Amino acid sequence: MQPDITVKDRFGKLIRPHEWYMVPLNVVDELITHIEKGDAEGLVYDPTKAALVRKGRAAKAQRLS
Repeated sequence: MQPDITVKDRFGKLIRPHEWYMVPLNVVDELITHIEKGDAEGLVYDPTKAALVRKGRAAKAQRLS
């Protein structure tokens, strides 16, 4: 299911987003911090943990489950 929402872009133009990502707000905040620090490369979202992990660890966590 996709929300039917219209938002203004940075130029004030109304747009309807087609892609939505359902992640906890704290994960978004954490990712922003990593981007600002310049160390976001290699991070992926692990839905089983609802957390960011370094690439490769998410797949390993799923195999261990």
